Amino acid sequence: MKFFSPRNRIAIGLTGAVVLIICLAKLAGYIPDQNAMTASSRSSLSETIALGGSALIDRGDVDGLMSFMEGVAARNGDVQSIGVIRSSGAYVIKTGAHGQNWEPMKNDELSSESQVQVPIINGVEEKWGTIQISFCDHSQSLVGMINRAGIPLLLFIGSSCFLIFNFVLFLVLKQLDPAKAVPQQVRDALDNLAEGLLILDTQYNILLANSSFSKVLGKDSNKLIGQKTKRLGIETEGTPPWESALAEKKLVSNERVVLTDCDGKERRYLVNCSPLLGHKGNYCGVMVTFDDVTQLEESRNQLQVARDEADAANQAKSDFLANMSHEIRTPMNAILGFADVLRRGMEETPEQRMEYLNTIHSNGSHLIELINEILDLSKVEAGKLELEMREFALPELVHGVVQVLSSKAQQKDVGLNYEVVGSIPSMITSDSTRIRQILINLVGNAVKFTEIGNVVLSCKYHDGQIRFDIVDSGIGMTDEQMAKIFDPFSQADSSVTRRFGGTGLGLSICKKFAEALEGSISVASEPGVGTTFTVNLPVEAKTAEFLDHQQCVNHIQSALQHETKSENRKLNRSTVLVVDDGPTNRHMVSVVLKRHGLEIIEAENGQIACDIVQQTDVDIVLMDMQMPVMDGYTATRTIREMGHDMPIVALTGNATEEDELKSRQAGCNSLLPKPIDIDQLIETLGQSVGFSDEILVVASKAQPKAEPVPAPIAENAVSNSESVEEEAATNSTQGPEAWTSTLPMEDEEFYRIVASFVDSLSPRLDGMMTMLENSDMSGLVDEAHWLKGAAGTVGLGRLTEPSAQLEIYSKEGDVSKCKQALIEIVELAGAISLTQPNGTEVPA
Repeated sequence: MKFFSPRNRIAIGLTGAVVLIICLAKLAGYIPDQNAMTASSRSSLSETIALGGSALIDRGDVDGLMSFMEGVAARNGDVQSIGVIRSSGAYVIKTGAHGQNWEPMKNDELSSESQVQVPIINGVEEKWGTIQISFCDHSQSLVGMINRAGIPLLLFIGSSCFLIFNFVLFLVLKQLDPAKAVPQQVRDALDNLAEGLLILDTQYNILLANSSFSKVLGKDSNKLIGQKTKRLGIETEGTPPWESALAEKKLVSNERVVLTDCDGKERRYLVNCSPLLGHKGNYCGVMVTFDDVTQLEESRNQLQVARDEADAANQAKSDFLANMSHEIRTPMNAILGFADVLRRGMEETPEQRMEYLNTIHSNGSHLIELINEILDLSKVEAGKLELEMREFALPELVHGVVQVLSSKAQQKDVGLNYEVVGSIPSMITSDSTRIRQILINLVGNAVKFTEIGNVVLSCKYHDGQIRFDIVDSGIGMTDEQMAKIFDPFSQADSSVTRRFGGTGLGLSICKKFAEALEGSISVASEPGVGTTFTVNLPVEAKTAEFLDHQQCVNHIQSALQHETKSENRKLNRSTVLVVDDGPTNRHMVSVVLKRHGLEIIEAENGQIACDIVQQTDVDIVLMDMQMPVMDGYTATRTIREMGHDMPIVALTGNATEEDELKSRQAGCNSLLPKPIDIDQLIETLGQSVGFSDEILVVASKAQPKAEPVPAPIAENAVSNSESVEEEAATNSTQGPEAWTSTLPMEDEEFYRIVASFVDSLSPRLDGMMTMLENSDMSGLVDEAHWLKGAAGTVGLGRLTEPSAQLEIYSKEGDVSKCKQALIEIVELAGAISLTQPNGTEVPA
């Protein structure tokens, strides 16, 4: 029990010794007897009463005697009653219930425990009578017995001594340092330990704390001695390990605890506890060591977070590269294919030639937009996005967005319109480029994801805010899908990517652009019903007139009627120096500019350009900035140092703000990004040299077709000995109809390409079937990926979709679906026909 702790037992022993000494002193008579003192005081009082009463009797004042006796009884609480009796035995005076209180006494007995009788002598020294005084009798009561034994005194002295001794012992023990019992050499060794160390007694009081532990708490190690571990604020799971070690009398290892240090930071420790064996085999305490693992656990957590982020980043990168590869290859296939057709002179009519050129231009523009999206995202992520706030016509911007995407909507037979709600300002101040990018992306997405129905771009103005609503009747989205569509490289899910394509960058860029303009973008959608994107942007419209929907339509029509496109007008006759180390770039620019009425001088590096400028009159310079011998920056500075002030237009593939600033510092007037946009180039040159009134006539001459030459034909595209082929034949009694490549097979070169592909298809399909039987999914993924891209390149696009499905199923390890996709590929491959140059068809 806590009361019988060593300190209390010492205090009790000292107190008992003091009480024993007091008892001996009482027996020896050194302590006054309270009963004797009481008897003496009563005797004195009785003598006083007797003397006073004798005087009154001598005077014969009986009434005065009565009053005197009553006053004495009333004033002395120890007096019960007083009686005056004559020698004859007759009472003269009685106070209180004296007759009941008084017990007869012998004549020679003067006092007892509670009664005193005093004789009264008259003037002739004769006994007149007796005064009887009855006192309160405490001898039989508990209080009387206790007082008579001196117990209160002993209790008072004993308790006082106990408290005093206990306090004195506390002060003495407090000044004692248990650490001094440890040799200094041992204490120094413990203080040098990197681990914290405590030695606790059986009550878990600290007997020793080394410096490593005390530094954590920011306290002196000596001040920790005597404190209980509970006061240290150590958090444990369940019973503290040192209590478990002492209770179970065994070592407890690697228990985790949390301790808040002097800076308020939580530290995590691995604790080891070892019980200490004392005298006679009894355990007298426990030693506790604290190993700080805070940094280790934080590093482990950070490593896990970093690993998760790296995995997510790698997955996002892989998805992005896969999507980007598809997005880039699609227009590149069209560009290279139709460029090759034109290069070989295989177009039949001027209209067909213009159609091929438009296709090349359209796909090239798409590639530029794709690259710009990546650059825009990188600028936003780097915090280097610059806004160009200027005044522009809002109705024309909205109309232009719809016009750009109208052809795509018509191809899908989807309605695309715009509407003005209320009235909008004709002119507003904001960044028109960024707003146009946002709207084109959102409206383009709406058209892409809408199969049936309409897409509407709604515009509304209220209190300094322009609100655009893009409403479609497309596939819609779930809440889960909407939560991640604004993340970079993300789309609703992988099936959306496979079905509709896209990089997953557009919506992320739109959101960042809207936020950069201090606006917002939100989405509401319902699967199977449609989606609404809402864009809110603050704008300025101080002096603009306000137009309703019909007024906006009339305003746009009027503007279109008076618009003259620069691409249909020649430029004023001028001399242009085209400086570029790439002959193809120089040739392309020269052809375009010559048709617009300009004289062209070409230079392959900056040094030649400086020499030409020094010797020839040049009106304008198109300067590539990255060239050997002398780059464009140095050449431009050199030309300016010569004193020439003609306009110099920088041409660079790095069309960043830093490049533009660097080129302007070198002396350039403007900058055009590569690949060059012809319209932008003509517009830029027109601002310098001006446009003439002569209209540009575009002429096209069909090239003669190459004579077809017989070519070898693949004997068979598919092996008939495999089980997949057999199942394909079993599942389809009729099979797909014969089909051929979409490339111009009357041309010898194209015929040879397609025939060679079909010839190589048979062993590749045999290998794919073997891989499926051997569950070689990794090899099947590679082969399916090859077929997906190669088939479309040679005009066999019907193999692309099942090959893409086979690639997906192979990655998922779904053998059953892989088999079905491969059966479809085998069936289609078996129906391929080749058209010979003589016009006959031969089954592949």
